[in-house]
Amino acid sequence: MALFFSGSIIFLQACVDDDLEFPEGGSIEVTESTALITFLNGITNETLDLNSINITYPINLSFNTGVIIEVTSNEGLLEAAVSQSKGLYINGIEFPIRLTANAQPLVIEDESDFLIAMQEFEAGTFREDLSEFFRQCFNFVFPVTMINSSMQEVILSTSGEVIDFIASETPEYQPQFQFPLELQVFSRDTEVGINSYFDFYTIFNDCGGCPDLFFNVRQENDRLYIFTADFPQINTLPSYDWFVNGEFIESDGPANQGDNRLTETFPPGVYEVCIKAQPTDCALGTEFCQEIVVEDPCPDLFFKIEQEGNTPSYTFIADFAEKDELIYEWRLFSNGEPIASEVEQPGGDNLFFFQFAPGVYDICIFTETVECPQGAEFCKELVID
Repeated sequence: MALFFSGSIIFLQACVDDDLEFPEGGSIEVTESTALITFLNGITNETLDLNSINITYPINLSFNTGVIIEVTSNEGLLEAAVSQSKGLYINGIEFPIRLTANAQPLVIEDESDFLIAMQEFEAGTFREDLSEFFRQCFNFVFPVTMINSSMQEVILSTSGEVIDFIASETPEYQPQFQFPLELQVFSRDTEVGINSYFDFYTIFNDCGGCPDLFFNVRQENDRLYIFTADFPQINTLPSYDWFVNGEFIESDGPANQGDNRLTETFPPGVYEVCIKAQPTDCALGTEFCQEIVVEDPCPDLFFKIEQEGNTPSYTFIADFAEKDELIYEWRLFSNGEPIASEVEQPGGDNLFFFQFAPGVYDICIFTETVECPQGAEFCKELVID
C-alpha cells in the first residue's frame, strides 16, 4: 500500500485490516506522548491488561515518520503496538481520548491526564521505569543533556547528577532527553545508541532486572537455625551471598557449587540474616533480609528481700515464673567465699532465711536445666551494718 504524507511515499509491509486504517481528509492534530509509549509497551509485554480498559474508538495515532493511523478496536491497537520497530514506532496521539477503567469513566485531554491515567492503571511511567533500570542495567555515556520542566537544557556529567536533577523536579515531571545519546549496557558490555523513548524501552525490556530474593527459616532447636534460599531464579542466578548482621558468611549458588542453605547456631540475641546478589542486570545489587530473635532458653531468675524490722534477719523470696517447677539453689557468699546454701525442690516454699553478722554479702539463686546446661544465676549484694 502506498501512502502519501508531506510529499513522501511510505511503503508499509504489514497488512492493514478493518481495525487499523489510515484516516482520510480533515486536519488531525497529534501530540507526542511519552505516556503513550509506556502504555503501548505495557500492552505489548502484557504487564497491562488491555481488556480491563474500555477505550472509546476510533483513536488516531502517529508514527515517528509522521504517518497517522486510525485504530478502531483493541485488536487493532495491539497489532499496531507489536508491529513497532526501532526505525518505525508510535510516538503521538490525538487528544482527547475517552475510556473507562475500574468502572471509572476518564477523558484524557493531554499528556498530564494520560500520566494520571497510567497511575490509575498501575502501569507506571517512563520516570518510574527509568528509575528502576538506570544504574542497574545501564548507565549513560556522559555528558548527557536533559530538559527541565521550564524547557531549559541542562548538561549532566555523572549518574549522581542525573538522579539529583530528576529528584529536584516536581513529581509530575517526566525525564526529557536531548537525542541522540549513548548507553553503557552492562549485560552487553558495549555502548548502545538511543534516539528515542521507544529505544529506551527496548533496553528496559531486555533487562532481566534484579532477582526477587527470598529464603525460608527453620528452627531446629533453641539456637540452631537453617535458612534455605527459595526464589524463582535460584537455578539461573550464578552467585549470591549470605550475611549475618552485615558480616559476610559465605557465597552460594551454582557458581559456588552451593546448596542454597545456611546453617547457623546463635547465642541469644537479635540477628539480621540477609542474602544479597549483584548480577549483571542488577548492578546496584539487591537483598532480602529477615530478623531472627533468639530467645534465651534459661529462666529469668529473680527474688525479693524482706527484712524483719531492724534486725539482721532477712527472708529471700523467689519471684520468677518457673519457681514452682524447677530445682534451684540458694547460695550465700561473703567476700567471695560460700557460707551457706539451700536447694529448693519443685513445690517448695521458695524461701531462704538467714541471720547476718555485719559485712558485705552476695545472695544468689542458681539453676541448670536441659535447655540451659550452662546455668542461670541471679544475685544481689546485701550490706549489713
